[in-house]
Amino acid sequence: MTAADVASRAGCSTAAVSLYLNGKAEGRLTEAWRQRIAAAIDELGYVPNRAARHLSTGSSRTVVLFFPGARFSFFGDVVDEVTAALGEDWEVQLVDNRPADAAAPRAPLDRALALAPAAFIVVGASRAVLGELERTGVPTVVLDVDDLPESFSSVPIDYDEALRGMGERMREAGMLTVGYLAFEHGTASLVQRRPRVAGALARHDVHLLDPAEDLGVPGPDRDAVAAAFVARWPRWSELGVQAVVCGDERLAYGVIKGAAGLGLRIPEDLGLAAFDDLPPAALLRPSLSSVQLDGRTLGAAAGRAVVEHLRTRRPSVQGIATTWVPRESTAR
Repeated sequence: MTAADVASRAGCSTAAVSLYLNGKAEGRLTEAWRQRIAAAIDELGYVPNRAARHLSTGSSRTVVLFFPGARFSFFGDVVDEVTAALGEDWEVQLVDNRPADAAAPRAPLDRALALAPAAFIVVGASRAVLGELERTGVPTVVLDVDDLPESFSSVPIDYDEALRGMGERMREAGMLTVGYLAFEHGTASLVQRRPRVAGALARHDVHLLDPAEDLGVPGPDRDAVAAAFVARWPRWSELGVQAVVCGDERLAYGVIKGAAGLGLRIPEDLGLAAFDDLPPAALLRPSLSSVQLDGRTLGAAAGRAVVEHLRTRRPSVQGIATTWVPRESTAR
């Protein structure tokens, strides 16, 4: 018997059950909901396990890192630095925050709460997931998202200098009209990237197409992205697109393949830039210009924020900056 079973019987979320079990329902759950949860516990004979008791006593030594699937060594670097900041007595557990499917029927939050975390670190979550995390009452550190609840710690990322470099590079190369490629359903962090890019390019007289002209794709599959790019290119060509910015570097791999199929040369016929600067960026031919987001720097800041939040029981802010890495894909 699990807290998820109690939630199902009571007709509420697992987060609500967690609040009730950990004595944090006051001001968060109505009396009616508390009574329904209590009745479900009695009916099912539910007994909180050791993990749930850790939550109520604050004795857990586990931090859960929510992440949006594997991306080369990036999250390995983040975990290494978080672990170093916390110390050897702590354990970092990874939970994929993408929606559950048939192979993983429990929601990401259910899986995370089962680990009895002392804190959450969140990378690449949707606004809906952030809302659920807030209701748990567990200390939470969110990376690269603006407009967070006051109870959350944060690691804001300053893109200004890197995007200034992108804008200057494109203006100098004569790449003055730019298309934008992103995931159809982006995380809160990725959604914020587009207006930042648009503003930075505009300051250098480089025009990012209107949002209605963006190309959105379901995922990073290279062949699917290539096909989507090929289908969109006639419209972008009509609009005079001279370069493409990808909100996630993995999308750039599909653009390179699609451009080759169309006979477009990068960078002679089409410039290309992306975010993240993952290891393949320097190895591609042509090499890929990218906004570098260093996993170790990000992980160290997240670790500091967790330590500070748990020590003071108050939110912490630990900001970092990014770097523009110009390479062949934007050089003319």
